[in-house]
Amino acid sequence: MKYTEIDSTTAEIKFYGYIGTWWINGKDFDDTIEEIGKRYKNLNVRVHCYGGEVFEGFVIHNALKRSKLTKRFFVDGVAASMMPIVMFAADEIWMADNAFLMFHAPSGGVWGNAKDMFNQGKLLKNMEEIFLTGLTKNSKIKRADAEKYIDGGDHWITAQEAKDLGIITGTTDGVDPAKIDKPDTGVTVEAIFGQYAAIMGMPQSNHAQNTTNMTKDEKQTFITKHGLKNVTADSSDTAVYAALDVAMAEKDQKINSLQQSQEGSVSAQIDAVIAARESALNTKFTDAQKTKFVALGKAAGVQSLKDLLEEIKPMLKVEDLITEGTEAGKDAKDKEREAWTFATWQEKDPAGLDKLSRSDDPKEKAAFAKLYNAEFPDAKL
Repeated sequence: MKYTEIDSTTAEIKFYGYIGTWWINGKDFDDTIEEIGKRYKNLNVRVHCYGGEVFEGFVIHNALKRSKLTKRFFVDGVAASMMPIVMFAADEIWMADNAFLMFHAPSGGVWGNAKDMFNQGKLLKNMEEIFLTGLTKNSKIKRADAEKYIDGGDHWITAQEAKDLGIITGTTDGVDPAKIDKPDTGVTVEAIFGQYAAIMGMPQSNHAQNTTNMTKDEKQTFITKHGLKNVTADSSDTAVYAALDVAMAEKDQKINSLQQSQEGSVSAQIDAVIAARESALNTKFTDAQKTKFVALGKAAGVQSLKDLLEEIKPMLKVEDLITEGTEAGKDAKDKEREAWTFATWQEKDPAGLDKLSRSDDPKEKAAFAKLYNAEFPDAKL
């Protein structure tokens, strides 16, 4: 991660971009401030960040807490989502009077069974608790009031509001406070990030951090590592970053396509299991039953659904119920069993097979011996 010297005692980092990118991640940040700590006493961090990966943010926060540097943060544009939590490790936080903070609940996705989803929910609740603790410990905000900031919405806070709430040390003069108003509900943090990027002359690519230029060797290594197209070591940094955005977008598209394909495959497997059981039972499930079966298959897995459906046994037809206790019904049942093998008896009527094996009736003894000898020819009765 790049830094510049402000004076003999102070170094400065520009934290412009997204937490978790190749230039803003826990390891590189930790390595950088460790190097700065060997030469300087003070660290200034200029911020324009719309959040990012929570765990990478925790690593950066903890690295700052460990450092003996005097740490001052200056919010030039936006400090959103995970970024305010990172800044709570600072000794001082200053905001331009046209800058904004934004708090909201952590979010994430998961693909898997009910247990996977439960664990993801538990993880997110734990993250919420950490956010709440950080906000209440580093401001004048009480716990009950802090909870509104993680209610599922985006909560924008002006520099003056942040000062009044005790979140920041103070404000500094912005370029032009009238240029950007407080965001309305529903405006994305990326949109606000882009507006500030334009004001500050930053490249519009999310990945185009305002750092010193890469050398040709560094640029070629970066291009090769990420498989970037239509750029070379002679291309501008902005062009390389733009190519990275294209590559990341293509990667996201492939991931989405793969997820959709997997979902389609699972749905097809579920439909096949349901149809197979309908065929085995010689019946048709209702739409309501199928809806429940599909939900179970997606939540618990196809095998769990299959196991459940195997527990559903064929129901006797009305005519079977009518004839079952009559002589005609018994004759039909006996005639059907004449075709049964030893294995069929074990599957459909193991108690009847056991009874047959113990019978003293010569005909039944002979019938059992015939079944047994056919199944086990090398161990005849």
